[in-house]
Amino acid sequence: MKRRFFKSFVLIVLSFILVLVTFVTTEFSLAYRKASTKTTTPQQTTASTKETAKDIPDVIQVTLIGSDARSADENGRSDTLMVAQYDTKEKQAKLLSIMRDCYVTIPGYGEEKINAAYSFGGEQLLAQTLKDTFDLTPDYYMVLTFEEFEEAIDTLFPKGLTIDVEKDLTVDKIHLTKGEQKLNGHQVLQYARFRKDEEGDFGRVRRQHQVMEAIAEQAKSLSVVTRIPKAVGNIFGQIDTNLPVSVVIDVLMDYLKGDTGDIDALSIPVDHSWDFADDTPVGSVLTIDKEKNKEAITAFFDDDQQEKSDSVGQ
Repeated sequence: MKRRFFKSFVLIVLSFILVLVTFVTTEFSLAYRKASTKTTTPQQTTASTKETAKDIPDVIQVTLIGSDARSADENGRSDTLMVAQYDTKEKQAKLLSIMRDCYVTIPGYGEEKINAAYSFGGEQLLAQTLKDTFDLTPDYYMVLTFEEFEEAIDTLFPKGLTIDVEKDLTVDKIHLTKGEQKLNGHQVLQYARFRKDEEGDFGRVRRQHQVMEAIAEQAKSLSVVTRIPKAVGNIFGQIDTNLPVSVVIDVLMDYLKGDTGDIDALSIPVDHSWDFADDTPVGSVLTIDKEKNKEAITAFFDDDQQEKSDSVGQ
């Protein structure tokens, strides 16, 4: 009797997983194909379908670029710049934010704010700048415009994303009051972009992390979960990215199955590694200690591997 019950339970679990995989893959693929055939421009690269599993590393790094471009014909500046890492074995996600006013050397252009690199030379120049400055070499990138971000929020949360607004603020004619409230895509974007106070980019990066945490947490609700595959497929069919479709689906499956944990976060520059400067040709900037920040980034992304190495040696 127990053996029969066990077999039935296993069959139910396997059937559920099969249904989930089929649902996610089908919904994502249909939305992805539909969106990519409508929106891809000559300058745009949609998620790659050519890479096989053996080509994809266990630890994936993606440069996330929030572009302020107003059309598909321009790069715009990287209003938001992050590097996301996902360990496919440990199911661990990490998010590194780089403040837009970091004063760095952009190859061919000299000293500039780091957010100008994408505007000057697209993803390739930004990648070279990240490598030269921080020894960061993500294999993949993803560019999201303001409009695409707003559409993603409104698709996933048609009744609004609940945000505990930390204070009264006004940006781009949007007025938000302190306290918990539901915000639409445009309001969420403006809240995450706000930087016109004494904290500047430091407060803005903190609010961006708050928004990311809110999205990750509220996306777990059943009403949102059923919309995620189609919404993500639609997003990836529109945006500029070289992230393989197989990776997107695998990470999506991990999330929907509840395998992923909390997201670890780090902001650059780290404490005691920067100064304000307002006498540069590009205005007010953050002058940074490259070595201190480089060390902090290496420790942040590699700490799991170091812990494993230490445990093996004991």
